[in-house]
Amino acid sequence: MKVLKVTLIATIALVMCFSFAACSSTEEAKTSQDGVWQYVEVEGGISLTAINSIHETGLVVVPEYVDGQKVVSLGEKLFVGIDDGSSKKSDKGVYRENTVLDTVIIEAKVIEIPNMCFYYCTALRNVILPSTCEKIAPFSFFNCASLTKIELPEATVSIGEYAFRQCKSLREVVINNNSDDCITIGDKAFYNLNEKVSKDEQYYIDSDLTIFVKNLELYDVDVLESKRVATKNLSYKYWKEYVEAGVVHQK
Repeated sequence: MKVLKVTLIATIALVMCFSFAACSSTEEAKTSQDGVWQYVEVEGGISLTAINSIHETGLVVVPEYVDGQKVVSLGEKLFVGIDDGSSKKSDKGVYRENTVLDTVIIEAKVIEIPNMCFYYCTALRNVILPSTCEKIAPFSFFNCASLTKIELPEATVSIGEYAFRQCKSLREVVINNNSDDCITIGDKAFYNLNEKVSKDEQYYIDSDLTIFVKNLELYDVDVLESKRVATKNLSYKYWKEYVEAGVVHQK
């Protein structure tokens, strides 16, 4: 029994040792030569994990290459600010508004705008996405309250849940995908929140919003409902909500 116990303890210790070694070997983010970006090396190039400084004009160009290495992805919460605890009205570790970022041009050939990438970038007005962008992840533009228009390239096939929620100034969404089916869309992707009304009425689709699509027939209410029943894909249900709200139009 003692031999078994000693063997078990030794095995656990060995596993913990390997685990610690793995954690210790995790690559730390590097700072770009110009001091603007933090990044880590990944397969095929690098992934940008944070931005250290934003020009006073609020313009940021996400380059195709940083320090001679290809930018293949953007990290989650890339433009999100973390409160340092200096504010009297907030706590350390809580996300704070990014009130500096105004315009972002993404030249890097990335395929996804990741989760919470522009979360609470309340001053953001313009975003130019790369032609390679296939996916808008959940919460990616959550509460970008100054964003008025977004154009999604032909490659975009999905919009995550809450992706543009609380974008209260958003008036125009252009979807250029030209496939034989509507792109997938998550729950409340374009909904806003009104805390002054009852809980049942808090979430709404702004009637001033217009979502332009290339083939309006794909977004027929009956077609969407039949697809939802046949495939059990809730994406059709969510699209049906926008169609019924009268915000989906032919491009």
